Amino acid sequence: MRVALDCGNGSASFTAPRLFKELGAEVVIMGNNPDSTNINKDCGSTAIEGLMSFTKENSCDCGLAFDGGGERCIAVDEEGQIVDGDCITALCAKYLKEIGKLKKNTLVINPANNLGLTHFGYDFYMDIAVSGADERSLIKKLVSEELSIGGSPAGYVLMPDESPVSDGQFTGARLLEILRNSERKMSELAALLKKMPQVMINVAISRFDSEIWKNDSEITSLIEQCENTLGENGRMLVREVGKEPVIKVLVEGKDFAQINSIAIEVAEKIKERCTHDVNKE
Repeated sequence: MRVALDCGNGSASFTAPRLFKELGAEVVIMGNNPDSTNINKDCGSTAIEGLMSFTKENSCDCGLAFDGGGERCIAVDEEGQIVDGDCITALCAKYLKEIGKLKKNTLVINPANNLGLTHFGYDFYMDIAVSGADERSLIKKLVSEELSIGGSPAGYVLMPDESPVSDGQFTGARLLEILRNSERKMSELAALLKKMPQVMINVAISRFDSEIWKNDSEITSLIEQCENTLGENGRMLVREVGKEPVIKVLVEGKDFAQINSIAIEVAEKIKERCTHDVNKE
């Protein structure tokens, strides 16, 4: 197997080339010249564009990109298209189920995952458990309930039976194992996950309105109304992040026109109710 590796000018620069060569792959490498200042600079899993073209130009079966600390892994297929953490999590969960190692037949998802991952689990007859959005909550859910796998779109994939922490190189090796055993192209495997269209709008609010929006009946009633409209075919996530408050409005669903309209409507309502003082500060 011919594999492109993007080491993110980080810790994987010293380990990934040797690891994947010893596993039997023919490797071509980029992002493996760390100088203590260029970690993740225009390379690695946080800047995947370079690997997308590098993989295709070098006629590789796939590419693997790691972040500077080696925790995350994002892949690209033979055509240079992204295979993100949602897709990697899906393929690994399916593989664990096939070899009888998916504990309690359960895939753990979190609010950061695309809704398509939940549908993937149901399509392949898995049960679904839900964790919080942050990595600590995901770890806690997996360990406390003795479950096998969960991950994030950014490539943070946890398989506690194999490793107590997220290890991008292990994740990449497991993905190559799945690819080899399938005797299919990476693009064909990635197509098994049908992602839902997604719209996200960030609304900056006054710091004086931080958290207050949660108790604004006009906002909360509109959110509830939109969630009812989406039903089981979509979802909405509205949450506040950052010290200088930003409210993220995320809507997913099968109908892009519908979710785009809903996201705009909710974002405009938040602006109307919570941003009247921003320009005066």
